[in-house]
Amino acid sequence: MNYMRFAIGGLLLVAVLSLRPAGQTAEKKNSAAPAPQSTATADNRNREVPAAIRQRALAMLDPLFVATQGLKTDITKLYLQSQIADTIWDYDEALARRRFNDALQMVSSVDRAEPKGSVTLLSDGVPQLREPVLGWIAERDPAWARQLVLNELKGQGTKKTEILVLMRLTDVDAPRAVQIMKQALDKKEANWLRSFLEHLRQKDVSLADDVFSYALAAGPQDNDSPSDYFHELFGYAFPNAKVLDTNSPLSPDLVKRFLDFGCGALMKEADAVAEETKKSRGMSERAGYGYMDVVNMMPFFERYTPDAAPKILARWDEVFFAREGGREEAQQIKLLFGAKSVQELLSHVEQARDQEEREGIYVIATRRATAAGDIDQALLILNRVEGSARQDLERDIHDRAAAIALANGDAEAAYRHGKYLSDLRTRTDLLSGVARLLCEKNETGRAAEIINEAQKAVEKEQEGPDKVMCMLMITNAAARLSSARGFECMKITVEAINRAKDSDGKPTVAISYDSFDENLLLLAESDFDRALALAKSITLKDAAIAAQVAVCRGVLLQKKPGHIGKARQ
Repeated sequence: MNYMRFAIGGLLLVAVLSLRPAGQTAEKKNSAAPAPQSTATADNRNREVPAAIRQRALAMLDPLFVATQGLKTDITKLYLQSQIADTIWDYDEALARRRFNDALQMVSSVDRAEPKGSVTLLSDGVPQLREPVLGWIAERDPAWARQLVLNELKGQGTKKTEILVLMRLTDVDAPRAVQIMKQALDKKEANWLRSFLEHLRQKDVSLADDVFSYALAAGPQDNDSPSDYFHELFGYAFPNAKVLDTNSPLSPDLVKRFLDFGCGALMKEADAVAEETKKSRGMSERAGYGYMDVVNMMPFFERYTPDAAPKILARWDEVFFAREGGREEAQQIKLLFGAKSVQELLSHVEQARDQEEREGIYVIATRRATAAGDIDQALLILNRVEGSARQDLERDIHDRAAAIALANGDAEAAYRHGKYLSDLRTRTDLLSGVARLLCEKNETGRAAEIINEAQKAVEKEQEGPDKVMCMLMITNAAARLSSARGFECMKITVEAINRAKDSDGKPTVAISYDSFDENLLLLAESDFDRALALAKSITLKDAAIAAQVAVCRGVLLQKKPGHIGKARQ
């Protein structure tokens, strides 16, 4: 296992930055802008929508709900139905309740028809269809949502606790959710425990820490893999570990308890690796990654449990050195991943045995500086990288720098860094973000320039999903600039959707339930009929329904921007 080659190729990035939390799925990146608040000052979008138009929109919603029943049963269908029921609620609560029930019953029919299909157990890691509906109901009637969730959990019988439903219970009855989670831990069900803890912590810090403490007492004893359990919880105890930040939001006593458990878990894992060595002395991934994790974690043990740190490292040295080439591999790992800071890592350059090793140090140092947001330092180190990783590193640096600039409200800095992004979707997403920021600052002239630049680049793209997605991004920004520009871009977007077909004439683009929440939804306020006409002109059935729902919500929710939502988190 050549760690230097992996480091240069970036294949250990997840392990380097995240300490390889076993069993934890990768966090889904969400680059979507916040839910639109209809704050545009151009044209007449802040005017009162005539009652007649609201009545027309309201009359459309229930037929649209019926139309969704012909769509494929998936998350998009459930969200569309939930959006419709949620929008109807303020005008006809009884009908809205019936429609929410219809959505839940439809999911139940899928449960019966496909017990191992779309609706899955916790261990499968696939989002359940029922959970989104419960989320929308919880916002309207917490007591009803609580009863539905409890009935759902009760109906599971001997199945594993379905974590997404349980997490929804934390929104309406956190103490009861904690009680159920503890019962699951008693049964040694620890899957997705970190996700539950992080969700609960947003609601109640003390309850989350109580569950964490209980997990340390109840979970590990009979766990077949305490090392995996330790890795699963590490990100909760040290949320900024990826940038080598050893601070923890937990109390010092709780951190010490956690690392004391971790010490035992890592020692047990070392024993397991030692047993493997009796069968084969060749280097294995289990041994290699295990040793790398231990080296990564040493700063955390040294800070909170200084007596345990040398014992853990000594035991792993003993086990790892028994493997063929173990001493040489250990030297590489400590050189690359043992440094506590970028500067310390760079200080090891002189110890490097060859150019490959020096290159690996520079690559890891560049990635660490980038992750920490130190763009100047990352660019400075990048100048020393000569190998094939340089191009990817440069892209990552500028991508990170652009994101930081946008977060800081510096549109021009974000634009400058965006010049280095070659991927069309990534660059279009950034330019759209820059244009939206400029609109917020009332720099409409510059915003128009950015939108035009992005659109010209996308026009050169061949018809297909990429062009559609990019045009949606551009239209999201244009809708904030002015209704006229927004409608112009929306027309081009609809045409791109209709032309996105393969050689057999089948659509090649997938439209989500929220694809029109930042464009048609906003444009409907200024011209309902024009927005509706565009929505109906979409030839892709599910996209046309989603677009019409967005148009109706745009006028019916005008005075309730808090309900103009994306996925309920």
